[in-house]
Amino acid sequence: MKKIFFSLFLPVFLLPLHTHAQVTGTVTDSLGQPLPFCNVMLLNAADSSVVTGTTGDDKGSFSLEKKRDGNFLVMAIFSGYEKYYSLPFSLSETQPKYNAGTIVLRADPKLLGSVDIVAQKPFMEQKLDRVVFNIDNSVVASGSNALELLKKLPGVMVDNNDNIQVRGKPGVQIMINGRTSYLSGGDIANYLKSIDASQVERIEVITNPSAKYDAAGNAIINIVLKTNKNMGLNGQVNVNSGQGFYNETDVNLNLDYRMKKWNFYVNQSNSEGRFYDQAHRTATFSQGGTPNAVFESDQRIFYHGHWNYTNAGVDFSPGTRQTIGASAEFSGGSRVQNRTFSVDMYDGNSVLDSSLFTNGAQRDTQLYLTYSMYYQFRIDTNGRELSADISYAPFSTTASRTNTTSYEYANSASRQPSVLFYRLPVNVDIRAGQIDYVQPFGQNTKFETGAKASYVSTDNNARYYNVVQDVYSEDTTLSNHFLYTEKI
Repeated sequence: MKKIFFSLFLPVFLLPLHTHAQVTGTVTDSLGQPLPFCNVMLLNAADSSVVTGTTGDDKGSFSLEKKRDGNFLVMAIFSGYEKYYSLPFSLSETQPKYNAGTIVLRADPKLLGSVDIVAQKPFMEQKLDRVVFNIDNSVVASGSNALELLKKLPGVMVDNNDNIQVRGKPGVQIMINGRTSYLSGGDIANYLKSIDASQVERIEVITNPSAKYDAAGNAIINIVLKTNKNMGLNGQVNVNSGQGFYNETDVNLNLDYRMKKWNFYVNQSNSEGRFYDQAHRTATFSQGGTPNAVFESDQRIFYHGHWNYTNAGVDFSPGTRQTIGASAEFSGGSRVQNRTFSVDMYDGNSVLDSSLFTNGAQRDTQLYLTYSMYYQFRIDTNGRELSADISYAPFSTTASRTNTTSYEYANSASRQPSVLFYRLPVNVDIRAGQIDYVQPFGQNTKFETGAKASYVSTDNNARYYNVVQDVYSEDTTLSNHFLYTEKI
C-alpha cells in the first residue's frame, strides 16, 4: 500500500517544487595545491543529513547537482586533512546555482603529530589506468578494517548501508589480489570488515577498466594483501571490537608456513554484530501553499548476524619469477532482521485519516565457495607478464520473510490484517578461466591481450504466499521461477 500511495501522490505535489540546482567549487590545500578526487557532499542545513555526494576531478574541481529546494551545507573530506563545512546557503527556482569558490583544507594536526617522515612510497600514485594508495606504513591503516580503509580514500564513498561508490557512482567491482570476488552487497561488506587493515599492502582504484576486466561495474577496487616473506611458521591474531547501540566483534587469524619454494597459508575470520536503527519522518504535501496532507512515519530495524570466512591455499615458486598456486575460499553466515514501519496519514487540517503498521521478520543464510588455480610469470623487470587462472564458484542463499500489515481508518471500519510470506532460494554456479599478457612500451604505454571463457547458471525459485487464518495460498502474480544460463 505504501508504494502505491506514494507513486500516485508524490508526482502531483512535489513536481512543481523541483528545481535543477547546481553547486560547484574547487578544493585545495593550504598551499593552494589542488586536492584530486576529494569527497564532497551536500548536506541539509537543518540536520546535516546527506542529500547527495560526488568526487572531485584530478584538479580538485567538483560539481553537485540535485533537483531540490532548501537550505544546504557543503562538506569536503580528504584523508589527512580536517573536515570542511561551509556556511549555510539556499537553492531555489530564483537561485538555482551556488559557487562555493575555493575550499581550503588544513592538514590534521593530530595526524601530523604522529607521523615520522622517512623515505617511503608516496601515499597516492597516479598510474595509466588507476590510482594506487600505498596503505602499508600509512596513518590511515591504524586500528581499522578494509572497509574502513575505503571510507578514508579520496574518490571512494561508503554510505551508512555499506554501499561502495567511486566518484559518486555505484556498481563497484571488488577484487582481492587481482582476482574477482563474487560476493556482492552486504556480503562483500562483511568480508571486507573481516580483513584487518594491517594486512593490506595497497589499494588500487581503477576508474577506467580496460577490456582485461569484466564489464560488471563502473569501477574496480583491487585490494592487495601483504605477503609474509619470513621463512618458517608465521601467525597473527587480530581482535576488533566496537560499541554503538550494540557491540560488534571481529576475530581474525592468519597463519602461513613458508619454505624455499613452497608457501602454505590459511586465513580465518569470524564476526558477530548487532545493528539498531530508528528513524522518524514527517512529509507535508501542499498545493498553492496550502497543506492538504501530512504523513508521519516511524521505522525501527534490528539486525543480528554471524559471518565466517576461511581462505586456505598453497603457492609453489619454481623460480624467482614464476608462481603456481591453488586456493579454496569459504564464506557464509546467517542473519536475522526485524523491521517495523508505521504511517499515520492526516488531512490538511491535521485530522487523522488512516494508519498502517507493518511488522517484518526476515531470516537468511548464505554459503559461498570459490576454488581457484592460478599461474603467474613475470617475464622481466620491465613489466612483461603472463598470467592465467581458472575458478569454480558455487553460491547458495536462502531467505524467508513474513510481513504482517494492519490498517485502521478514522471514518470506516478497519480491514483485516494482511500477511505475506515468501521464500527466496538462490543457487548460482560460476565457472571461469582466462589468460592475460602484458607488454609495456616505455613509461606511458602498454599493450594488453588475453582471452576469457565463463559459464554461469542461476536457479532462483521465488515463492510468495498470502496467509489467512494460518492457511498459506501461493500468490502466482508474485511467484516466479527464474532459470538463467550464460556462456561467454
